[in-house]
Amino acid sequence: MITINSIDYECIEQTANEIAQGYKCILRLPESAEKGRILGGRNAIEASLIVGLAEATNRTEPEVDTLKKLQEIVLEKYANHKHIWFDYETEITENWEGVEGRGGQEAEVYRGREGFLRKVFDYYQNSDSPLEFLDNRISVHNMLFPETKYELFGFTKKRDRLQFILEQPFVKGRNHGRDDFFPQYMEKLGYEQIDDTTYYNHFFLLRDLHEANVLKTDKGFAFIDTIPSFLDKTMYMNFQVISV
Repeated sequence: MITINSIDYECIEQTANEIAQGYKCILRLPESAEKGRILGGRNAIEASLIVGLAEATNRTEPEVDTLKKLQEIVLEKYANHKHIWFDYETEITENWEGVEGRGGQEAEVYRGREGFLRKVFDYYQNSDSPLEFLDNRISVHNMLFPETKYELFGFTKKRDRLQFILEQPFVKGRNHGRDDFFPQYMEKLGYEQIDDTTYYNHFFLLRDLHEANVLKTDKGFAFIDTIPSFLDKTMYMNFQVISV
């Protein structure tokens, strides 16, 4: 059971290690998507365990009135314990190098380690909870687009809103345009078009596929900041961890 004042970090780290090694697995998404969670790195596994188990226990906390708020509190405590909490004003805005022409309403983009971009995501924009962000924006994205996988780097807070910090391989490309026949490309992949930026098939809904979020590269198209999810909401199971 995970509450505000009772997080067994040693147990979380041990369980995450067993998941990464294949001895245990998270039952939340289908197996292929859970592999995408693992691609998000050890921080993504541990953060998922903390918020997933906090939601699963569903214990009433006197300090909070929603599960979303509980998830934010335990993530901030985890990030400080793990030393992956970054002060937005004194560390990020002053010391990180911004990347001109990248980013938008949802994310700020900075230079990360060599060959990577670092993105500060306001999860409030398109996710209902931290767990949903971990499920869709990291796990499902990494399953569908492993060449542009997200790794969870850390957390911060901007204007009292929790922010996820992700790292992603740098992609050299340009915004796709009408002459690139992107709708036809999606049709060949088996997706039907709802509008200019939204597609679906029998399994997935892909949103926000506008020209800056899907780049045209020498190898084809690179999906960098789309919003993927399972079309069938029953694919999201109650969070639990089992031995394999």
